[in-house]
Formats: sequence, structure tokens, C-alpha cells
Amino acid sequence: MYIQCTKKLLHRLGQPYEKLPNLPEPIQCWHATFFEVGKVAYVVVVNDQIDVQVFLMLKSYQEFTEQFLIELRFDMESQGISAKEIAQFLEESGPITLGPTGERSYINRLNAFTRKLKDFTLNMQDLMDAIQTKDELDELASRFDDVMDCLAENKQESKVRTQAKPKPRKNGSSKSIQTYPPLPLQSKLYTEMVPLDVELLLLGDEKVRRSFLVPLAIDFTTLHTILHIGFGWTDAHMHRFTYNNGKEVIDEQLPEKGRSHISFDDRRTFSNEHGALLSDFVPPAKRFDYEYDCSDGWKHVIKVGKIKLVEGGPYASCTGGQGSTPPEDCGGPIGYATLCTILSDPTHEMYKKSLAWVGDDNLAVPFDQWLINANLKRLKFLTQPL
Repeated sequence: MYIQCTKKLLHRLGQPYEKLPNLPEPIQCWHATFFEVGKVAYVVVVNDQIDVQVFLMLKSYQEFTEQFLIELRFDMESQGISAKEIAQFLEESGPITLGPTGERSYINRLNAFTRKLKDFTLNMQDLMDAIQTKDELDELASRFDDVMDCLAENKQESKVRTQAKPKPRKNGSSKSIQTYPPLPLQSKLYTEMVPLDVELLLLGDEKVRRSFLVPLAIDFTTLHTILHIGFGWTDAHMHRFTYNNGKEVIDEQLPEKGRSHISFDDRRTFSNEHGALLSDFVPPAKRFDYEYDCSDGWKHVIKVGKIKLVEGGPYASCTGGQGSTPPEDCGGPIGYATLCTILSDPTHEMYKKSLAWVGDDNLAVPFDQWLINANLKRLKFLTQPL
């Protein structure tokens, strides 16, 4: 049995991103993804050939394979499949093997079902937070029994269906339904966001830092724009991102706009920043390096925080910072340190010339969080699927 997981789910499960040489029959193949609410992980698994879906609630990803088999067996039993047939199916499927996702059509089918589950789960969480009386709790429990395991797309929108597990009622009866009634709840938009702490590396004790909260689904071209707004750079020079101690380069200059990687002598891997998404690296990436104006060498260290689910549409914001950004074309960190030394000494032979070069403008661009966020609000982000 082969479960094809999204890259982020494989990371959560502690599995390498390696493909099998040959896939088994489609009925023995599944696609899986996940989302998290609080400390609970929700894993969605959809069969590649038949309309069977399994929805798991995990407190630990170590429980995944064991819990999946339990839930799968229970689902098959609820559909009237005999124990002998279930045992034969599991034996023919073989042990569970985890690998990366395959055809795009399967992924789209999985995402369509998962979005429905995610909206419902988040709404249920909101109701749980608002509960104040026992009657409200009983009403929520009854609604949960009716729909938790039978979410599905409307037949006019999708052929995806799910079977509900029979749930015992308070009166001892059980019920199995095919589709769920519309919930009188307003769907809310949530976005996966990630905090970034960015420091411009300078000589001496001066610190220039900016902190951001950005959508996980942006590409590196958008991240470059956010950094320039935050630091006040003019985007007049070339730039590049690097990852994994410089072994992987995310470059603006590659002519192709796809995500394909180009390897050179097995030492560095190059990607085009127009097609490379932050979510392709995070997690597990904890750090990127960003260089602006490669001749001057303004180097920035980007530290990646923990992904969080934020209510509302995708946006970017500056959450803090300190220090002033040096003027461009002053020679990088070394040139900037020299310029500061000259301008601090009016008797220096280069003082008047340096002062004239700086002009009436400030020596550096000061940190102004309000102005940065005003400029970031002008950016438009597309809502990304789960």
C-alpha cells in the first residue's frame, strides 16, 4: 500500500522525499495531506481509484500509519464489507510505504475534499471556543456526530464522496448518511503565514534588523519585494537567495520561469526565483541568505519561524525592527564603515567630498514601521489552495 504524501506531511512524518521505482495498482495507492488546528493534526487520505476517504485526528504523527489502518478497517466494515474481504484487501495491498505525491489530478481531488474538511473543522473550533452552557455543548456534539465523518463535495461540483461511520446516539440508535447538510456557519478565510527575522550584516556593533509576517505560499520574487520595502533598498542592483550553506541558489537571472532545478558539477543547484515558492523549502528550512548588489555585497540573514494559521486573507506586515539601512553604492559594509568614520571627523581630508556625495539626504534610511506597513499594504496576494 503506497500513500503519496505532500512534502510538508512527509516532513512531519520524518520521511525522506523519495519516489518508488514502480507504483502498485491504483486501488492500492492513496494521496494524503494535513492541516493543524491548535495541537491537533488532521490528516486526509483519499484513494486513487475509488471514492474512499479517511479523515484522521492525530495528537502525534507517530500514530499515523497505525491509526490509518484502524480507520480504514472501520470504514470498510461500516460499508458492509466482510472481515474476510477486508483481510484479503489489506494483504494484497502489502505494508504501508510513504512517498511523494504523484499526478496533479489526484492532488486537485485531494485538495478539494480537504478544503471542505478544513473549513468545517475551523468553524467547529470557533463554536467550541464560544460555548458557555451544557445545552450548547450537547447541540454541538449532536452536529459533530452528524457531519464530522461524512463531509463531501456537492455532486454538481465534484464526484468526491465519503462514507460516514455509524455513530451511537444517546438513545442507542445509529445512523449512516452519505452527504452532510449545509452548516449555518459563515466560512472564514485562514492563511498559512510564517514569521521571518532578517538582519543586514554590517561591521561593528550596529544592528539593522527587520521582522516580517508573510504568506507561506509566496514566491521568492515577492519575498525580494517585501525585503526591499522593509529595508528601503531601491532595487537598482542584482540579487540572489541562497540556502543550505550556499549549496542551493535561488536566482533571478535564470531565463526559464519554471521550478525545475539546474545542477552544475554536483556542487550547487540553481532555481528560478519566479517559480520557487517559500513553501517549497519551509519547513524544514530554518535559514536563508539574501544578497543585494553582489558587487557591494549587502548580505542579509533570514531566520524562519514557526508556521502559523492566521485568520484573514494573505498579506505581509512588518512586525518590528531596528537600525537604519545604509545608502546604496557606498561600497558595501566596508565602504559604509569607512564613510561613517569620515563623516564623524570634519577634519578628515575626505569629509567635504563625502558630505557632498551624501547630499541633503540622511546618511541612512531610518526604520519607520508605519511607512513600511503602508507600502506593504499595496501588495496584492492571491488566495492559495491548501
